[in-house]
Amino acid sequence: MQASAQRLMRINPSVARAHHTFGGYKKEPTQEVRTADIKENEVLKQLIGAWERYEYQVRQSLMEEYNDALILIKNINYSSKEVGLFSVLLKELYEKLDPHDLAYLQFGRKVGFFLSALINNGSESDYSIHIGHAIKVEYLGYRNNKNIIVTGNSYFGLGHNMLSGSIQLNGNGGHAVGVQMHGGIIIVEGNTQDSIGHSMENGRIVARGNVGDKVGFGMAGGEIYLEGDFDGIGDRIRGDKIFHKGKLIWPKESGFHDD
Repeated sequence: MQASAQRLMRINPSVARAHHTFGGYKKEPTQEVRTADIKENEVLKQLIGAWERYEYQVRQSLMEEYNDALILIKNINYSSKEVGLFSVLLKELYEKLDPHDLAYLQFGRKVGFFLSALINNGSESDYSIHIGHAIKVEYLGYRNNKNIIVTGNSYFGLGHNMLSGSIQLNGNGGHAVGVQMHGGIIIVEGNTQDSIGHSMENGRIVARGNVGDKVGFGMAGGEIYLEGDFDGIGDRIRGDKIFHKGKLIWPKESGFHDD
């Protein structure tokens, strides 16, 4: 952990400071939510009720999907601890679904928007959530403005349209990490797939593991730090910087980009 922080400090001191808000990458023990926890926690029951009323459907606008969830939880007074407990319950709810149902196929996207709404609407600044690795979570951290530690994997769009704050993902990042990101910092401890930093405008992304193709595609601002291997740099990059193992690779007159 100390060596990791020292590497970040050499890259950029401000990234290192943001990293310390998480206290370093630690594999947290799996949380268990017992039936008694639910029965004794009225707020947690309210969150489950809001989830059940969230009749998720894909909309033309991502903001509409997010707002549908936000409306349902607006008047619930919950803590960051209760958000964490609710996130653990999602695995159980997922396993009860029929794999042939539309609700099963859309579950990961519904999870992403619902948790994003819970966190952004919450009164506290720091959240820790646990997601089953089998759930293909999409758009987690949508419009994020808080500090989040996530144990689990992201399937698509981690930190989409992120405004500020921090996301540390203790797992793999999937496709399009930080797409259209406006600010803050995302740290992915595992591997990510294609299009990391797609169309990002500001902020920082640190990828510890290996990364796919089209890094920074359409990037207008911000910085990306790659610590593992990567498959290629994207086109249409208009500004700011990409580093690989501490070395600046964009902008550079070395064929890493197309004019």
